[in-house]
Amino acid sequence: MAGILHKLNAQTDSLTDQPTPFFRHNLWRWRAMLLACYWFSLWPALGSAQPTQAMLAALEAEQPSLIAKQHIGAKLLERGFYQDAVAYFRSLASQYRQAGDVLGEANALFNLAAAQRAIGMYGRATRSLEVAANLVKNTNDRGLEAHILSSLAGTYLYAGKLDKAASLFVQAKAKAALTGDVQLEALILNDQGNLHAFEKRYDKALQAYELSRYLADKVNKPLVAVRAQTNAALVHYGRQNYAESERYIDAAFKQLRAEPISYEKAHAAVKLGEITQKLLQHTQQANQALASLCVAELNEALGLASQLHNQRLTSHVLGVLAGIYANAGQLQDALVLNEKAIFYAQQADSPDLLYKWEWQAGKAQMSLGNLDEAIQYYRFAKDALQPIRHELTRSNLGDSISFRETQGGVYLELADLLLQKSSAVKEKQAISGYLLEARNTVESQKEAELQDYFKDSCVVNTDSQETLIDETLADNTAVIYPILLPDRTELLVSYSSGIERYTVAKTEAQVTQQVRELRIKLEKRKTREYLPYSKTLYDWLISPMEADFKQRGIDTLVVVSDQALRTIPLSVLHDGENFLIAKYAIATTPGLKMTDPSPLNRDHLKILLSGLSEPVQGFPALQHVQGELEEIQDLYVGELLLNRDFVTSSISSALQNTSYSVTHIASHSVFTGDVDGSYILTYDDRITVDQLGKYAALSRNRDKPIELLTLSACQTAAGDDRAALGLAGVAIKSGARSALATLWEINDQASAILVTEFYRQLLDKNLSKAQALQHAQNKLMENVRYRHPGYWSPFLIIGNWL
Repeated sequence: MAGILHKLNAQTDSLTDQPTPFFRHNLWRWRAMLLACYWFSLWPALGSAQPTQAMLAALEAEQPSLIAKQHIGAKLLERGFYQDAVAYFRSLASQYRQAGDVLGEANALFNLAAAQRAIGMYGRATRSLEVAANLVKNTNDRGLEAHILSSLAGTYLYAGKLDKAASLFVQAKAKAALTGDVQLEALILNDQGNLHAFEKRYDKALQAYELSRYLADKVNKPLVAVRAQTNAALVHYGRQNYAESERYIDAAFKQLRAEPISYEKAHAAVKLGEITQKLLQHTQQANQALASLCVAELNEALGLASQLHNQRLTSHVLGVLAGIYANAGQLQDALVLNEKAIFYAQQADSPDLLYKWEWQAGKAQMSLGNLDEAIQYYRFAKDALQPIRHELTRSNLGDSISFRETQGGVYLELADLLLQKSSAVKEKQAISGYLLEARNTVESQKEAELQDYFKDSCVVNTDSQETLIDETLADNTAVIYPILLPDRTELLVSYSSGIERYTVAKTEAQVTQQVRELRIKLEKRKTREYLPYSKTLYDWLISPMEADFKQRGIDTLVVVSDQALRTIPLSVLHDGENFLIAKYAIATTPGLKMTDPSPLNRDHLKILLSGLSEPVQGFPALQHVQGELEEIQDLYVGELLLNRDFVTSSISSALQNTSYSVTHIASHSVFTGDVDGSYILTYDDRITVDQLGKYAALSRNRDKPIELLTLSACQTAAGDDRAALGLAGVAIKSGARSALATLWEINDQASAILVTEFYRQLLDKNLSKAQALQHAQNKLMENVRYRHPGYWSPFLIIGNWL
């Protein structure tokens, strides 16, 4: 392995010499400026293969025809100059629009989207293709329409809109068959395989890839066949079928080798190199042969990249090679390659590559024991990722496709390093600084997860009025911030006096196992099987700081839950004598930010009450809802929308016309791992989470946001962390300052008793919302029939607990 990699040195050393890591770490603020100057000083010697704005302007000055311009743009795409292609095709689409050429505009938008997708701009590619699809549907060009629909379906797929993608794939494949475009059929089948993989229907995915490869070979399109084989290898890798993954990679490389050099071939080699880099860690006996195949193709790709002066391709090849070096244990060589990959990623303005190589360099530095250097690289990676994280594609076929499993490691691994660093310093101020940076790093990850779940980059409000919840923390309140790591659990606790760290020698896997078992046992309401798990988690998550809680007079806990911990209520943890709720009022929040950290104004509360007591749309009746709503109406001024009056339009109208402090919905509410499958049932329809946000915005537009949103009959699937994330984020998405909701659906009579008591307790201005819920839960616990925590514990106060 080392011998093969050694052969790369001559070629990679011939590339532009890069600044040393010392230069980068000590002069970071001047790094981009100096590297840019350095690049331009080399420009005259590099030839003119790389297009510049001046060159493109010169071409425009010659006033070529629009068709000639399409060819110029196609060359940009063909050679991988995607940033230039984006600007070029955007301008070209505008020119076609002014000329009234519908097909020309649609074709330009199709190519614009191809360039946007290539650099990870999937949201913008979607918008380009939607316009193109709308333009072409009234024309007779079925071939172009098939290509546009296929591309749009693929873009929906990687944006997580699986239902839309599935429908469009069927339409595109039918049109491709009508036009006799077998190559397009093969490409669509490949993308349908990706869809099946995302849905975890792996056998169907592999069948689609195999049929795609067959059709590609039939019409002699080997690079399309290679694409299908690469994806099949990814699926097998994700399922830990390493021998099968290697077989597909080997076949793909051999088919690729026979092809003449081209940008498309080089790009295919890089994609194969990425999966090979992963696979080399699991196939020790085959490392030599597999690495040899991979390196030979990457060498050729690097040569083409150098010939074209394509900085993005150069960066991509060098970054993959650096990963292979790292896997072979040649970490210093890997870092040299990484620096070169970083340099070219910067020059190509490719942050989607930049963050990967800086992340990779951070891992190499950590393996070398260089903690400070590793932290710096991770910081660089986080800074590069932050502005583009919502645009990045879902790319892990056969694996989880959430943000946490793709880019989330940058944040969590950096937090881990910062926590390690806090143990290595002595000064209290320095310790506190590292702890706060670690917590804020994980907080950035949580924000990204919410954006990923809700498919909305604006769901996390950046309003200047927002404050961190621990900035105005009362002396009686502690904020618990658990961070689950592969080798331990960290509990960062904020008090009014500052932040403290408690380390528990329990791994993420151990905590998650206990949480999963507890959640299942809690819903078995005729047993006490939950108790051992409840006690264990109490010992791990509460006992380490309980002495400090007593010393400080803490009576309210605010938990910023993460991962599996989102799926259980911490109120159910047990010290052997009492549940946690007996000692503390408890609230949960998806993040540290809170708009207007002030108590609920109880004067002149106006409440919108709504719900279903009748069976509708196949859901059972909630017989006690009517009594629940009428009792609350006796306590507060408000409007009642029950059964036939509780329709989607009535909710919208009520919120638009009246300023309600509280919106209470007593109806079946379902939260799943996919936001598109989450909803609230009305008499005539279902209110999606997006619609709920829009309805709540009607109130926000009058500068009177909803103070409290109550969903008294929610359910999330046991073990579904993303469903619990959706529930935790409902207050943020709806714009409400806080929410009262349930993790699982319970007996509606028990729910009615508890919720009514909560509103009764809320009349006491001396109680916070968290304390009102605490009193209501303890009171329900006194009822022998509902003493089991399966009845009272799923209720959560989310967001502002005051």
